[in-house]
Amino acid sequence: MTRRMLGDAGHGTDPTTVSDTVGAGAGLVVEQHGSAQQAMDHALAARNVTRAVDLIARHWYATVDAGRAATVAGWLHSLGDDQIAASPLAAHCLAWTAALTGDGETVRRCLPVIEAGAYDGALPDGMRSLQSSAALLVGTFGITGLAATREAAARAMELESEPASPWYGLARAAFGTAKYFSGEFRAAARHLEEALVCGLPAAFIRLHALTVMTVIAVQEGRLEQAYEMARAAGELATDPGLGLRDVPQGALARIAAGAVDAAAGRLEEARSEFEHAQLSRRPWPGLNPWADFEIQLRLVPVLLELDDRSGAEALVGQARTLLASFPEGAEAQQDRLARLERRLTGAAQAATAGEALTEREQQVLWLLQGTLSLREIGQDLHLSMNTIKTHNRAVYRKLGVSGRDDAVARGRELGIIFLYRRSFLIEVSEFARSSGRACRRSRHTGTGVFAQAGHAAHFPVRAVCR
Repeated sequence: MTRRMLGDAGHGTDPTTVSDTVGAGAGLVVEQHGSAQQAMDHALAARNVTRAVDLIARHWYATVDAGRAATVAGWLHSLGDDQIAASPLAAHCLAWTAALTGDGETVRRCLPVIEAGAYDGALPDGMRSLQSSAALLVGTFGITGLAATREAAARAMELESEPASPWYGLARAAFGTAKYFSGEFRAAARHLEEALVCGLPAAFIRLHALTVMTVIAVQEGRLEQAYEMARAAGELATDPGLGLRDVPQGALARIAAGAVDAAAGRLEEARSEFEHAQLSRRPWPGLNPWADFEIQLRLVPVLLELDDRSGAEALVGQARTLLASFPEGAEAQQDRLARLERRLTGAAQAATAGEALTEREQQVLWLLQGTLSLREIGQDLHLSMNTIKTHNRAVYRKLGVSGRDDAVARGRELGIIFLYRRSFLIEVSEFARSSGRACRRSRHTGTGVFAQAGHAAHFPVRAVCR
């Protein structure tokens, strides 16, 4: 992960100065009046609604990105509801300010006005059109089912084709997130990486992309990268100059942190992060239910390992209700939830009653989550190619599968991967503290390798080697 991709967590834009980062149409600031607020005061005093709407459209983005969404809300309130309803451009500004502050009802009310509206050329904030605005709103904030969200995000990618625009990055972050919820992790990561490195994306775009990339890295066993991205997301969310702490986007950083904690076996910490994310999103129940769904499904296995079965059952019920409301395009999430339901009903325990995996086979299964070849896994474990093939065949046989992806999925379903990670982290961290032994980094996995009597242990460097 490059420094450029992680970005400067402290970046913010001064809304009172010229901004050249929001696209071709947004470079003009108020030459005569010196600041957006002064210009707005003049326009409103002169009852020049057209000028006021144009100023809001030019400056809402930089003002919100600087943590001053309330300022934009005040400008829009000064226009009045009738003027906003009559102006697709004003409705566009209101919808985006509402979306970024958690007001899903207002977003839904503004969408028909935006979709039916017309505007000649790119919008003053740099978006390509009102149609692009509508596609980005639906594709980013998940106010519909996953199929419609994915379709809207794909449309936004087509419309936002200028890499220097932050909306280019947001379209790719939205589409990457849609791919994640479709179970297409590698395609998702590719689009999310592009969102981070193109142009100069706003803080909320970087936070969005970093969070989803963190959970993908956790899924693929790249825990050191996941740790770094979760840290960067946390810095964005807590930067007082960005104003993300008290809006829905701020909870995303806790999802990232919780995912890393859970993968590292820090169950109480993971529970705390996920539950705080739930609480912080509670004031905005109508916006992006898929973030709530992600929290629920990541918290369930943590609660099961902490013997809170009733809490896990309640979350599974909530997740099932959401999927029943938005079934279109949610097949990957239906499968994901079904695996958790099988664990709850005891199917997983029955399945593990057969021949158990040896410790070495559990290590091989853990490493099968990533992108290493069998030869590379053997090198990391200091095993010959023939030996690693023998272990691999044993894993497949005992899990009743015939392929790598199925073995990983089955291992996650049965909790084998999670339990192996948890027990071995405890063992290795205790040994490291007691002996003062050093960690060395695997050249392939980005994990730590700790040698103990010829036994190679893989664990996240940041979690154990402080």
